[in-house]
Amino acid sequence: MSTTALIPVEEYLRLTGKPTCEYINGVLHAKAMPTTLHAWIQSLLILMLSKQGKIALSELTFE
Repeated sequence: MSTTALIPVEEYLRLTGKPTCEYINGVLHAKAMPTTLHAWIQSLLILMLSKQGKIALSELTFE
């Protein structure tokens, strides 16, 4: 039986820089690395939304 160390949300929010992990129920999970397909789809969606007059941003981190 393995144990997982839980981290308080306050400690997670104090981490600096762009998050490389996701916080789920007190446990940090590494984010999946984007693929080339992901980048292409993201670019196409931004282009399509821009043509509709919408503002689309690819990677945005709120602090």
